[in-house]
Amino acid sequence: MRGTILFFLIGSAFSFKYRLSETTGKFDDATRISLTQFLNENTSGPDLPENGRFTSQSIAVLQDFLLENGRLPINDKWDSLAIGTLQNYLLKLGYYDMKPCGMFGTGTLKSFKRYLRDQGFNMPITDAIDRSFVTGLNNFLHHRAGTLEVSTTNWGDETTEAIRKWLHKIRAKVRFTGEFWGDECKIGKWEWKTTATLQQYLNDHNPANLQITKRMNTSTVRELAKFLNNYHNV
Repeated sequence: MRGTILFFLIGSAFSFKYRLSETTGKFDDATRISLTQFLNENTSGPDLPENGRFTSQSIAVLQDFLLENGRLPINDKWDSLAIGTLQNYLLKLGYYDMKPCGMFGTGTLKSFKRYLRDQGFNMPITDAIDRSFVTGLNNFLHHRAGTLEVSTTNWGDETTEAIRKWLHKIRAKVRFTGEFWGDECKIGKWEWKTTATLQQYLNDHNPANLQITKRMNTSTVRELAKFLNNYHNV
């Protein structure tokens, strides 16, 4: 195995801790073993094999960890991850009565409008994204959530980012969904939602400033290595 490896004896059993390279950006055997050790120590259920392989079972455990401990990634994309997380939050509060699907349909829109109305931002409960809704939404994000700098009558990238900042701020539980009606998130397959949520987790728990993307790029792997080195104190 490449790279510098430090070994530590823990308790009565041998558990090897790896000092990961923070410059190569390669998701190599050492990184996979270190991440597996982290998951074994921070999740319930049978331990994953620490053999350098990251199987569909490993990915599923990582996804469960991120869904339980992660927060919504902050960017200006109105995607299924943001919509599914909003739906899940509205479902928890009793405004939404369907399974989160990641699609912003009329049911989600009306549920969101009812929530905003109960927060003191009056608007008719219709199935249209009209000016009264957008104005009320922006006023809520500006005055109540504190995530929108200037309130306007338009829904632009600033509004979308402010919604995501609000859901992140209140620690709304992240929800992975499919990409279209009737589609399901493929648990055990490393999709872009896993990458984006991991990137945000690293930003929240490391002095990192990762751009939220759909790719497990070298910058993400470097920050993951820093996080795991700090966690394992190696």
